[in-house]
Amino acid sequence: MKELVFVFITAVLLAGCTSSYIVSPLGGENSISYQEFNGKTRGETNSIQLVNGQQTEGRNVQVSSDSVLWLDERTGKTFGATVDEVKTVVRRGHWFGALEGFGFGLFTGGASGALLSIGKHSSFLGDSDLWAYYALGLGVPGGVLGAIIGGIIGDKYNYQFVERTDSAKK
Repeated sequence: MKELVFVFITAVLLAGCTSSYIVSPLGGENSISYQEFNGKTRGETNSIQLVNGQQTEGRNVQVSSDSVLWLDERTGKTFGATVDEVKTVVRRGHWFGALEGFGFGLFTGGASGALLSIGKHSSFLGDSDLWAYYALGLGVPGGVLGAIIGGIIGDKYNYQFVERTDSAKK
């Protein structure tokens, strides 16, 4: 049973959240506009993947009607590409990842502790409050471990650039 609980906790803690957005000039029902994208990436370091397979890191990624610009922190130089040359921009939110990880870890550890107490005592919610101690005893360390892992991994935001049609390029 302990091995099963360990596997369950590890699986939940390693499962991060990913949000995906399509970036388009004006936004829409299933996409965000260039202006919204610029607000979300301002001041952040992002991973930029180009259509040709190249990948680079850049800060302050900004998109306009025909180009995408970013600052290379190592060199201090500004680089750019056309919108059609950019495939995805990935941003990671480490604080939010830590918060999510804490919640997942607290829930998973607490639930595991409560389930372990069922195996130890025949009356789960009966006369004894021992189940609460088991839940707290595993919930708090689970939350701390989840926060650490979530902070390292971060919450991932994928911004997909789709190839524009000829009418959109004009």
